[in-house]
Amino acid sequence: MAKDSDGEAHNLLNKNRLEALTDGIFAFALTLLVLNIEVPAELPIPLPDQPVQTLLLHLTPDFTQYFTAFLVLASFWFSHHLFFDKVRYADRTLTWLCIFGLLFVALIPFSTQLSDTYVDFPLAAVVFDLNVLVIGALFLWQWRYANGNKHLLVEDFSDSDRKAAENRLMVLPAVAIIGLVLSVIGFTHSTVVFFALPVIYMGMSRMKSLVP
Repeated sequence: MAKDSDGEAHNLLNKNRLEALTDGIFAFALTLLVLNIEVPAELPIPLPDQPVQTLLLHLTPDFTQYFTAFLVLASFWFSHHLFFDKVRYADRTLTWLCIFGLLFVALIPFSTQLSDTYVDFPLAAVVFDLNVLVIGALFLWQWRYANGNKHLLVEDFSDSDRKAAENRLMVLPAVAIIGLVLSVIGFTHSTVVFFALPVIYMGMSRMKSLVP
């Protein structure tokens, strides 16, 4: 049990175990992604002139989805890390919001495999985009809940930093919505929109550095 600056008792929990759980699930999900790249045990008969080259070309969708999903999960983890760096305590509500977010993080290897196995079917991409959108929405909900209960946050968290944190957490849901729209209209490779994430984040960092 902890108390805020006004002396009011709050049922607050140490955030360290929640961060450890988060890191563990992200690490597990990131590792599982590589298992979606399946190398066949047997080569086709008759053998092509360049069997390894042919195999690698055949695995291109697998590698594309692997890099996409890895980039998405790494972006979520980094945003969550920056957010929780400003969290002092986690109450039960914030803890459960985090757990529900991790539920869908652990689902990313499945939606990734679905989208690269059925790469020519828009519905497979829709599932992946929805998976990312739900995670992004839950992470944004976590942030807004914590920001609305400021006793959960460190005291030196400035308004500009709060705005920057929210803007960063809104990027992935926004990109997921774009990918979802592309999937719905029939663009089967809609997940490539997530390759824009590094450019967006670098642009946001540059803009923040220019603000006096």
